Amino acid sequence: MKCRSEPIFEAVAESFICNSEKYTTPQIARQIIAMGRLSYLPQCSSQMFKKLESVLSSRFSQFQPRALIEVLHSCIHLERFPLNFVSKVFSPYFLQRLQAQGEPLDKHALGQLTQLNLSISLECNYYRGARLPYHLHVKKFSSMDHSFESPVESYLYNQVKGPLNKLLEGKTYYSTRVFTQPGYTIDVEICLDEDGFVLPLSQWDHTHRRIALCLDAQDRFCSNTHHLLGKEVTKRRHLCRMGYEVVQIPYFEFEKLRTQQERVQYLHKKIFPTIFTSYR
Repeated sequence: MKCRSEPIFEAVAESFICNSEKYTTPQIARQIIAMGRLSYLPQCSSQMFKKLESVLSSRFSQFQPRALIEVLHSCIHLERFPLNFVSKVFSPYFLQRLQAQGEPLDKHALGQLTQLNLSISLECNYYRGARLPYHLHVKKFSSMDHSFESPVESYLYNQVKGPLNKLLEGKTYYSTRVFTQPGYTIDVEICLDEDGFVLPLSQWDHTHRRIALCLDAQDRFCSNTHHLLGKEVTKRRHLCRMGYEVVQIPYFEFEKLRTQQERVQYLHKKIFPTIFTSYR
């Protein structure tokens, strides 16, 4: 489901504020998960999340463990961090409960917990509660079902590759599908030295700044919109927190360009202002 209807989400949020006590826990989970998945923050979000915290406090034990993980994981896509409940799902008791109810810690659940833990580490420096044990962390967010990030689309990459080679004077000045330690994969990475010059791969040991190019094909967006999916919004936010300069190359801009020269000029305008702005 990738259909992002603002009127529907606004109505859902308003109903949630007024009627959440009447909803079953699966109904509550589905509403929050949908908003997170499609990165929709309603106008009444402050009241909605206040109500969500109230519901979680009073009915925490009624939620299935997997549903709780889904709800909290969806919250980070909306830049909301219910820290009181994060510490609970990271507790040994909760993790044991998750396994005891016949819901093994499969890679998807571990990926959600790992990304939740990463979000807390990067975005909530004041948090002092429980963390996910290191041995439970997944090493990569890439997965067959693309739950945490969408792989770069070959068609768009092949369109960008030629103009990018021309702009940077060769393919030795960037790397593709770069794996990062926290688990994300970067479509294209460009590294700069301390003077702002683009470094060849052979000199990446001297990297001072990193640029992450996100080649955003249609599958990274909500249906028929230019709104990124929640997982993609979170990934970019985290990359920025990790110290990357994030440059987005959306398909709907790039595919309008018909000539090689137009595409080179477009990439120049996208990439080089990012480089030079930080050195003014």
